[in-house]
Amino acid sequence: IGRAEDGGFWLFAGNVPLAAQRWAQARYGTADTAEQLMAAMHSAGAWLQLKVLADVDRAADLATVRRQLGALPAPTPVQQQLLQWMDDALRNDWPIAKRAGAQAPDA
Repeated sequence: IGRAEDGGFWLFAGNVPLAAQRWAQARYGTADTAEQLMAAMHSAGAWLQLKVLADVDRAADLATVRRQLGALPAPTPVQQQLLQWMDDALRNDWPIAKRAGAQAPDA
């Protein structure tokens, strides 16, 4: 699981089937969503915990995610594509970027 800074999670993956009702046991959008999900899945096996990062729940979260991606020492090709998409959105004044209040890196 990749926990998010706001208490949720930015990634969840598994290598065993998980019952759908386990997903419903967690309250989403709370400061302890990741903890609740892990408690619901406790019998599914061991956990690998990834780095805590920002996730995108609202347009305003894009600026934080952009900063974190831009700070990576060696972004993957997919991360580079995402950075380019975000920068294009900011440079072209896309509505979602305006709501985010972010600026393109060279702006």
